[in-house]
Amino acid sequence: MYRLPDELRPTFQKPFGPVHTTEQVLHELKREDRVVAVGDIVTKTLLDADRPPWIAVVDYKTQRGEDDPGLRAQLSGWGKKVLRAENAPATISDELFHAVQQALKSKSTVRIEVEGEEDLAGLPVLAIAKDGIVLLYGVPGKGVCLVRVNPGVRETALRLLERMRVPEPGARPDPRRN
Repeated sequence: MYRLPDELRPTFQKPFGPVHTTEQVLHELKREDRVVAVGDIVTKTLLDADRPPWIAVVDYKTQRGEDDPGLRAQLSGWGKKVLRAENAPATISDELFHAVQQALKSKSTVRIEVEGEEDLAGLPVLAIAKDGIVLLYGVPGKGVCLVRVNPGVRETALRLLERMRVPEPGARPDPRRN
């Protein structure tokens, strides 16, 4: 389990890469890119533009609002494989992390349905995806952040995850961390 501590919140308010308009994102993407879309609007936008992602992480809500039946109707039929995970706000549950791991191994399209909040799902993607995988996620009021996974991005994501890790109850401290 990973939980976003208050001192890291400012870090997550800054995009992990350049923020683009929809048109710029579609221009940046190559046909062969394997795209992971985090968020309902980003996923809908890609589907509407006939540029479906490889993996979509959705919760059928926009900006933490109520369940959106229109989004659910459009997105719930997409993807050859469906994984589900519960995930509380400001966390990355073990379920969500495992779903991302499984999706990244899939040869077919995958929809990860999150019960709760999917906002931080991009972090495990950046930490464990192969180089070249493209992560897209929405930046409310600004556009779409596009991040191509590379060793530097991966290292940053791994460092952040380490700072967010919640120790298991009863676990002894790691002596290497002193």
